[in-house]
Amino acid sequence: MNANFSLISILNFLYMIFVLLISLSVHETAHAYIAEKRGDPTGRMLGRISLNPLKHLDLVGSFIVPIVLFLMNLPAFGWAKPVPINPGNFKNIRVDSALVSSAGPLSNLLLTIISVFFMAIYLLIVGQEQFYSEIIISYTLPNLLLIFAEINLLLMAFNLLPIFPLDGSYVFEAFLPKGAILNGYERIKPYGFLILLLLIMTPILDVFFRFAINGLLRIFVLFPLSMISNIFQ
Repeated sequence: MNANFSLISILNFLYMIFVLLISLSVHETAHAYIAEKRGDPTGRMLGRISLNPLKHLDLVGSFIVPIVLFLMNLPAFGWAKPVPINPGNFKNIRVDSALVSSAGPLSNLLLTIISVFFMAIYLLIVGQEQFYSEIIISYTLPNLLLIFAEINLLLMAFNLLPIFPLDGSYVFEAFLPKGAILNGYERIKPYGFLILLLLIMTPILDVFFRFAINGLLRIFVLFPLSMISNIFQ
């Protein structure tokens, strides 16, 4: 695919990067904050409880990957520098690790809800007809808020995949019964990054995300807005 260097394409890319920086900063801060609450101050000591994106930037995930995707004319995506965690500080390593890991995706869900809240306010102010006509037009307020919600739902869905080193792997592991099943999962974990890479290179992950994002958008964005429209029409 060839890069699109039109003004609209560049503006779209810059807005997506802006949303990613905010969302990833909140995501990593949530990890560090909950880790501290569960007994591990490592993130706090390293200055990772901060909404300053500079504290969380990763050379590959925050710069190289988004630029490469832009040059390939694909939506911007990336990741931040993981917050170091010392599980030895936790009282219950499996449970506390799962709580810390789930904090990141849940923070992205919270950002989505905040976005929907502002969309709902705008909907009540301008009315249904204007709101739904604007939401499909680039750079209108509801359109920008919708993109903000979509990116955060994508980050949530991606990070909840039960593949190491994603957050979902620790949450999934906490629910596995001790014994052969847990031991088998532990043996697979070292190959998690390779598995993830293979999935990214195939259409499987793309199909999954299209299905997941459509479903999540209906549940967390379109359904609440529809309910508000029906209540206040």
